[in-house]
This record gives sequence, C-alpha cells and structure tokens, in this order.
Amino acid sequence: MLDPAHPITAFFDDDPDRVLASLPAIEHSSGKVSDRDTLYRKRGETELRGSRDGLFAANIFGPEPERFGHIETLGVVHPCVYPALVSVLQMDTPFIAAIARGEKLLRGDTVIDELLGSEDGDLTGPRGIAEAIRLRCPDHPLLPLLSITKIPVPPLAARPLHPSAGPEAIDAWIGPVNEAWLKVIEHASRDVRLHELETPRIILMSEAGALQRAVEEVYKRTRRARGLLVPAQVKGRDNDIVAIAFAGPERIVIQRGGGVRVVDVSGREIHAAPASGCHLRGVVDSRYAVFHEYRRDHWPFNNDDELWPQSFVESGTQNVIGEISVLDIHTGVYLERIPPNVPRTFVENGEPEELGSGGRSLDEVGGDRPQASAYTNDLRFALVSGDSSQIISLADGLTHVRPATTYPDEITESLDLTTGEVLEHEWDDQGGGGASAIAFTDGRWFTFDHYGVLGDHIGNEAIVIVPMASAAAFDPSGARLALVAGDELVIVERATRVIVTRFPA
Repeated sequence: MLDPAHPITAFFDDDPDRVLASLPAIEHSSGKVSDRDTLYRKRGETELRGSRDGLFAANIFGPEPERFGHIETLGVVHPCVYPALVSVLQMDTPFIAAIARGEKLLRGDTVIDELLGSEDGDLTGPRGIAEAIRLRCPDHPLLPLLSITKIPVPPLAARPLHPSAGPEAIDAWIGPVNEAWLKVIEHASRDVRLHELETPRIILMSEAGALQRAVEEVYKRTRRARGLLVPAQVKGRDNDIVAIAFAGPERIVIQRGGGVRVVDVSGREIHAAPASGCHLRGVVDSRYAVFHEYRRDHWPFNNDDELWPQSFVESGTQNVIGEISVLDIHTGVYLERIPPNVPRTFVENGEPEELGSGGRSLDEVGGDRPQASAYTNDLRFALVSGDSSQIISLADGLTHVRPATTYPDEITESLDLTTGEVLEHEWDDQGGGGASAIAFTDGRWFTFDHYGVLGDHIGNEAIVIVPMASAAAFDPSGARLALVAGDELVIVERATRVIVTRFPA
C-alpha cells in the first residue's frame, strides 16, 4: 500500500481535485517503465535482479522510498471522473465506464451495445469519452483526467512480492498487483504500436478499451481506500434484529433495523449508534464493526440529496455498488474513511445465480442460487450456501472445506433455548431460514446452519437448537455461540451445550 506522504499517492485517490493536483508530481518520475521482463538471476548469485526498464528496475526505482516510475500511453481516462461526467453526457456512470472500456459505443447521444456495427463518428474507448466531453463542454475542468498520458508506477514497497504457497518454491511469486501492472505495460505498448502500423479502427478501439480496463484494475488495487464510507441511514425498515457479532470476547454488536447497540455479555449497553444501511458481517481487531451490502441503490436515501452528506452528492456516489460502513466500537461513531486493516472483499450476488468475490467469479461455489450465509468473526472466511455449502477464503476465493449436510431429523438431541435443557429431539420441521454462523478452532470448523443444527463440519457432535434463531455469531475463539431467539440474546458454550448467559436483546 502506498505511503500517504508519497508524491504519487493522490493520483490513486477517488477525488478528482486531488488527482488533478497530483499530475505535476508525475513529471518527477525516475524513469519510463516499458519492459515486461521482471526478474532474473545471474549465474552463481542468490539474489534476483530487476530487468532494466521493468517493474523491478534498479535504474528506475532504486533504494530511495520516494522514487517511482511511469508508463506512457496515448491517453486513458482516470476512473475517478466517471461520476462527474454524468451531468455532461446525461447517462449513468456504468454506461460511461462501459464506453471508456470499449464495451459499448456512443453514437450521438445513444449508447450502442454492438461494437461490430460501428459507424464513422461513433465514439468508444478512453479517447472516445475524452472526445465526447470536448464536443459537449470544451472547457470542462476535468479534461486533463480524460487524457492521461503518464501513469505513475508505485515503488517496490507498494508492490511487494507474493510468497508462493508451493513448498518447493525458492523464489517469491511477483503477485497479483505486479501482474496487473504488467498488463498495463503490455496494452500501452501494443496500443502505440498498432497506431504506428495504422491498424484498422475496430482493432484500435478494442486495444484502447483493453488498456483502459487494465488501468482500472491497477487503480483498484493501488488506491488506499474508497474515499467515503456509506453513512448511517436515518432509520431502518423496522426494529427487528438484523445481525449480531462479537467484538472481542466480552462485547457484542447488535444490529436492529432502527439502530445499532454495543453491549457487554451481561447485556449492559456501552454504546448506541444510528442504524446502518448495510448488513453487519463481523468485527475486525475487536474494534471495527464492518457492515456490507451489495445492491444497485441505497433504499433509505433514494434520490433525496438532503439525506446524503454533501461530499456524496458532489461526487455523484449516492447510488453505489458494494457498500461498506464501519462503526468504531470504542467510540460508537461511524467512520468516514475505511481503516487500512478492514477488508474490502465480500461475497456478492450480481444476480441470484451469479456469485463473485473481490472481482473473481465463484461459478463453482454453492451450487444453485448461492449466497454468503455467514462470515467468520474476523471476516477472513465465508460460508456460501445454495444446494451445496462451502467455506471459502475471501483472500483468494478458494474452498477450504465442504461441510456435511445434516438435517434436524437426523439428530437425536435438541437444546431448548427457553429452558436450557438438552432433550431427546423430536422432529418439528424448523424448515430452515434461520441464521447461520461459522468458526474455526482446535483444528476443526464448527457451523451453525439455517436449520438450527450446531456441529462440526463433518456433522459430529450435532445438536438442534430450538426455537429457530433469527441471528447468530460465534465469539472469536469459537468457544461460545450467541443466538437471538424472540426478544432474548442467549450465549451457549459450544462444547458443553450450557447456556452461560441470557438477557433481553
């Protein structure tokens, strides 16, 4: 991650004014990065060397932390400007981005999906967007950000090598960040070469769009954080409990539609905060309660600008996709900017059948109509449920375990939350639809599924918990399970199945 004081940090901001102010600093680049060769080793040496003019070139990056390189292009659009172009082009941000990426054409004021049907005068790709703005507003203040010809390349410290997972590996892998930068080098070089060769227009459009997509990928991976977090909403849909999460071993965050409370394990209130427009997923470092939602509009605010902070209105980011709010447990206050250690990757449904995480498709996870039904307390893993269940790592989207499918009618015992008694279980058709939770402890995964079954991932030590819980969460150690049943929050010791405390939620 870039140091806040580094001269090019502001280039990877989401505020167009800060990006504009950063452009002069790019002229102080230590050299042009133009070679796709990365690392090599001379005979008899143990250390790797950076190829000249490449991503690890000593002649460009050197030992000084303030050094950086740059990649030259024929012109790309800085991704931060898309929302600011809505009023000029009279179209929504996704259409503007699709044109810049070469995925759609602009014919006059009409967006065309079919690239192969392009006609003279159609505009597409980054230079097409720049031309469209020049035609409509020749003195637009953001024109410099529509024709970026030098892209700063961060220093080595902001592009670390990635350790290989293979035990036989001797050298580190260059990693996904550097691979993304290699694509920019490749497409920028090819774009220039194709223009020199006077390649047919359809090929030029395609390559310019590929370059824009590559630039957006490194921007996404390099920027420090989304500049603004989704604020707390004025009020929720109702006052039902939406979710709970442990904040360390002794505190619990309770999310209702109408507000958020932080309590200790005896039920004593520590903080009360406004409702969040997103769903509570977990608590990072026992301090930051993280709320996330994936949708195409933020229903509590809708189009009423008065309900949004002015900074959101000015940037045009009222309707965002992939929203995050963060509540500081220590102060009970929502943060305006995301802390560096808070994750930004969650499982998201673009459509009921389409699942993704961190820009990756999860086509093989969860089966039919999959969704993330639970996260570990630290937000490192997610339980994806559909017609099959898998626990995946959010870092890479890989499956770590496939829990056994255990139904309540296969289990002989149940724990009654109202009495605390363990009884011989009689099938009562809970029907599913309750809360889920997952935890990893003592070398085993433990799950509480939407049927009310608590057990390990193999189905051992399984017990049905009744009545159906509307919210559930394991503590960070996985030793206790908190459940909301009716108006009460009940904490159960997982191994002994003993209720250790209960209080009105």
